[in-house]
Amino acid sequence: MSLLPTTLCVIPCRMGSKGVARKNMRLVAGRTLLDRAIDFAESVSPHIIVSTESQEVIQHVGVRAMIDFCQPPMYHGDESRAVDVWKHAWLEAEKQAGHFFSTSIYLEPTSPLREVWMAEHAVSAISAMNAYSAAWTVEEVPVRYANMKQFGIAKGVLSAVEGADTALRRQDIPERFIRNGAVYALSRVWMMSVRSAVYSPLSTCPIRTPPLVNIDDEADMAEAERRLTQKEKHHGKEEIEAAPEAGLLT
Repeated sequence: MSLLPTTLCVIPCRMGSKGVARKNMRLVAGRTLLDRAIDFAESVSPHIIVSTESQEVIQHVGVRAMIDFCQPPMYHGDESRAVDVWKHAWLEAEKQAGHFFSTSIYLEPTSPLREVWMAEHAVSAISAMNAYSAAWTVEEVPVRYANMKQFGIAKGVLSAVEGADTALRRQDIPERFIRNGAVYALSRVWMMSVRSAVYSPLSTCPIRTPPLVNIDDEADMAEAERRLTQKEKHHGKEEIEAAPEAGLLT
């Protein structure tokens, strides 16, 4: 039985990556990033659609998911925006399925360390009495990278960035978070009201996770390989231990 039986999983899979060639079809710990995203989607919902511009991807996916074939540049081009890809795939999935999906999660293949509880928390947040229109997974920025400790270089001279306080004690630096790309969730009401490509919902629930890997370069690929190999060797023990401490930020 699916954990999120009425939720649509949208998986974007463009093949024009510049940082890592053919990134979404690269093997990581024995499986492609695309296959890992589909595996995850299958663990939470029976409703899956892959958005791509590639016939190779379509053949690879086969019958495992619905397909939204979109040509660049608007979709899957260098300047395309996730919200546009997501909305197009959402509408295409509804056309193919013959019914609406009130919620959807967006699963980028480049985040292969995501866990099921992240999707459950995200969908729960936007399904509970319409408290939130969106939910994103986030992780804390290490203190050493806080903007309070950053500098710029102008004409060979160090200068503190705007808002920096280099005298601030480490323990006084407030927490900061970044989206990590593991799970994005949206309500249909919000998505279908969007009239531009600007993705900035006003009521977004943060889902706090441990540090993950969002693959942008070969170093990230190597780190994902290391962590997935270790994780699968231990049959998921790490995730079981980590999940209870993570979740909604208050």
